[in-house]
Amino acid sequence: MDLFISQEDARQRTGGLVSLLVLVIFGVVFVLHCIGVFLSGGAIGSVEDHWRVAPITFPLAVGLVAIGVIARVYALREGGASIAAELGGYRVHPSTLDPRERRLLSLVENLAMASGIPVPEVWILQDEQCINAFVAGNDPSRAVLGITLGALERLTRDELQAVLAHEFSHILSGEMSLNFSLLAWVQGILFLTSLGSSMIRTGFDSENPEHKAKNPQSKRVETRQGTNTEGESLPILGLILVMIGSIFSIFGRVFQGAICREREVYADASAVGFTNNAPAMVRALKKMAGMENGSLLMSPNASQVGHLFFGQAAVGIFSWLFPTHPAVEDRIRLLEPDWSGDFLKSAMEFRLEDGDVSEVVVDSGFPRIVQPLTYRIAVADQLGASFGPTQLIQAGMALHSLRKEWKGLTLTKVGVRKLALELCKPPKMAELELGQATPSQSLLLLDMAMPLLRRMSPEDYWSLIKQCRREVHRGEEVDVFRFMIAHVISQRLGIALGLRDPLPVCYEELPSVWEDVRVLFSLMAQIGSPTPSSRMIGYSNAWSRLPVNMESLPPQIDEVTLSQLVGALRNFEQASPTLKGVILGALVLGGSYSEEIRERELVLVRLLGDAMGAPTPPVLRPNAA
Repeated sequence: MDLFISQEDARQRTGGLVSLLVLVIFGVVFVLHCIGVFLSGGAIGSVEDHWRVAPITFPLAVGLVAIGVIARVYALREGGASIAAELGGYRVHPSTLDPRERRLLSLVENLAMASGIPVPEVWILQDEQCINAFVAGNDPSRAVLGITLGALERLTRDELQAVLAHEFSHILSGEMSLNFSLLAWVQGILFLTSLGSSMIRTGFDSENPEHKAKNPQSKRVETRQGTNTEGESLPILGLILVMIGSIFSIFGRVFQGAICREREVYADASAVGFTNNAPAMVRALKKMAGMENGSLLMSPNASQVGHLFFGQAAVGIFSWLFPTHPAVEDRIRLLEPDWSGDFLKSAMEFRLEDGDVSEVVVDSGFPRIVQPLTYRIAVADQLGASFGPTQLIQAGMALHSLRKEWKGLTLTKVGVRKLALELCKPPKMAELELGQATPSQSLLLLDMAMPLLRRMSPEDYWSLIKQCRREVHRGEEVDVFRFMIAHVISQRLGIALGLRDPLPVCYEELPSVWEDVRVLFSLMAQIGSPTPSSRMIGYSNAWSRLPVNMESLPPQIDEVTLSQLVGALRNFEQASPTLKGVILGALVLGGSYSEEIRERELVLVRLLGDAMGAPTPPVLRPNAA
């Protein structure tokens, strides 16, 4: 999977889905209008009757959709965590000692490191015994990964890794951001059905003796007309809303299916390529299909977010007519053509496996510090390119290279705050010998700290950013690497906390960011080369990767300022994924005047990509290339 091509494909699909969304909303409004004509005693074929009720029905229908969308936007203000909480999930703490949760976190961390994205928050849907999982969020910095208790208990380590890799492929390809961005509209269309169903459940629950015992306020009250029960009329009103909302549901389910059905097969294939373990994915699918409830969730909110899940999450006539996922049988046969048709049975029993022991028992040793490396500049072709089990192995090695004290900082809120500050300090002033950490280890620690960093309050965020910037500017000269660490912390957390949104794409062609390219190429040449002549070589090498006339290159900037750097990164954040990919590959060449690039410059390129909104997986180590 080419990361940037996949993200561009997802972006291009957005236009088609928006057009479909407009048609869906128009269909909802028109059908509701026709019902209004019929109820008013008019004839559907009469133009005059249509014009007579249109001033009432059209604003009413549009208003209902708008209310639903606004309500869902507000409900989703905390991103994917809002969905996980609505589904009855709980957030897993990084310091958990539960063996099941330790295994899950270990797999998620390993996949995140190999993917080059911040470690997402992990939630467990504790009331769900089926096998299913989802990712949600409008940016990798805000990603939430949820998994059912059934999957956690019934799947082996390899099977669980396959399911998680499927979800990570949605993050990397840009599908997660696309699905989440359209979620409010999907739920807005389904608003009346959801509200009506909620009223029906509330009304019947109020008659339940167990419910009354737990909720004394719902007991009968005396009125002049006789005895009445609070919520007695709710089921009737709810039924009316469900009947009207059923019209909305038809269009909503069509739109849900259009969002994701075709991408699930692609995600299965990507997961298999990532893990190089097709049998594990097949067994996970067979176990899911072999269960009585399969992948179906008990939560009443499942139908609204079904397109986010690994498998079909909801059941019902509309889910049957307009499924959000391909049939499990079809998914299995694509991976195992000679499949006999038999499913697998699984017991609700968790057992430790050989690979789980190291994650449960805390290592008390002090792993050696990996020495800085140099890479061949051919790694420029690896940025965003396909990746697989080799990256997973190297990610595991990188995690084991971290000192116990460093890992410990990522397990508490106080620790991650301290870690962020220490990474921004000059190496000689950093505590716990973090100044000796290699550039790759520094980025790795920052990725691991994200689940707890994103739990801080906005006030704590601004305080932390102020302190990080103070540390970066301490001394006579600002180190660009530490400046980029602080910049990425600020940007990631700003998005994760909802204090800023990812910027939309505005630039798709090279001429529109010409001056910004000049700034970044000059910066990399300035950092990666020791002499003016070698800087010119690096600067020319970077431009040689672009379709430009090498005889008329723009002049190199002798000293790039921090304000120029920040401005260029902000503009590139609004560039298309393919344009970002081309520039990042060229930056690798710009950071070297010879055939090799040092680890520090290569990690700096990854930090620049992260700041652009294009996090990239780590390239293969020299001895594994």
